[in-house]
Amino acid sequence: MSDSNLRTAWLADEIRAQVACGLHYPADEADTRRLLALRDLAATLLATVEKRDEGTLRTSFSRDQGLRTPLVAIALGHGDTWRATYLRGDHLLGDVLDRLESHGTRINRERLRVVDSHNLSLAIPHTYILAYQADPSDTWPSMEVNERLSETLGEQIDSDRLNELGAQLPENVSLETATVLRQIHQLTATAARESTDRHNQHRFAYLRRATASYEVGAEPQARLDAGALNVATPTTGSEAALLRGDRILLMKRSDTGQWAIPGGASEVGESSAATAIREMREETGLDVTVDSLHSVLDNREVCQGPTAIHLIAIWLVTLKNQAQEPTRTAEATDFGWFNASQIDDVDMFDGHRFKAKAVLDGGQP
Repeated sequence: MSDSNLRTAWLADEIRAQVACGLHYPADEADTRRLLALRDLAATLLATVEKRDEGTLRTSFSRDQGLRTPLVAIALGHGDTWRATYLRGDHLLGDVLDRLESHGTRINRERLRVVDSHNLSLAIPHTYILAYQADPSDTWPSMEVNERLSETLGEQIDSDRLNELGAQLPENVSLETATVLRQIHQLTATAARESTDRHNQHRFAYLRRATASYEVGAEPQARLDAGALNVATPTTGSEAALLRGDRILLMKRSDTGQWAIPGGASEVGESSAATAIREMREETGLDVTVDSLHSVLDNREVCQGPTAIHLIAIWLVTLKNQAQEPTRTAEATDFGWFNASQIDDVDMFDGHRFKAKAVLDGGQP
């Protein structure tokens, strides 16, 4: 598979997701027109490297509803054999694992890795794969196996780069692809300048930069297959747990006034760990690196009320500069270091008391 084609497909996926998120929130008429035009151009861009025609891809993209984050799949591994399947949007993670174990498969829930489809060089829509070690005994449980994910995991399960920020964008493209990139760049440059919504300004400016630098001259390559384009899975996000002895850093949210672990929704194009790094910087001003994965849990199983972000990966992080202190941002009005007993005495954002205590306990939720 051509590296240029692969990166072009990833960029189209990223643009598609940015549009879906922009349309999810209220937008004025001008921004709505810009976002819809950008979605069509994302389909046109993918059509320059994909087997399906532009009309089919536009139809697929037009079906998007709500936030679009990286998809999520579950994989069970035993030796060199893996079985992977997408997690359906209406299924809870804990329920699915319980059901798989009810068929006799022992799943080691503490031996979990979040494997990124980009690191596996897959052209499919960006997917986080929750890879569990399992003992299937005599037979594997009944599950809708995704052969493409399963085969690639078996070959490259050790391929993960935790602190990598963002997707690698195309550098050398065909003339056909360059023509579409130029259109996207022009549209987003104008939109970033004229939009009155700060979130959309950021969105358009990011995509303007993403389409600004590339070389033209790549020879036409065999077209790729980006797989199923309308898979519905739970939304994904990450949180960054920064510890100081027996205390964890919490931020006081500017919207609710409640205390929470820094974090938020993942963006298509970034790794799960990179989400934790970005959210920590945006919400606290702190620059961190990821040490390890603490756990992945389903917010729908630990929160009392509805939640926009379903699957959360909690990453243990370390300050790049140990002398750095958090600073107030648009997302946070205050910060504090709390031990397990102090957490009981403050007003915590839904689900975060449970998660903060699980981190401080040092075990899995």
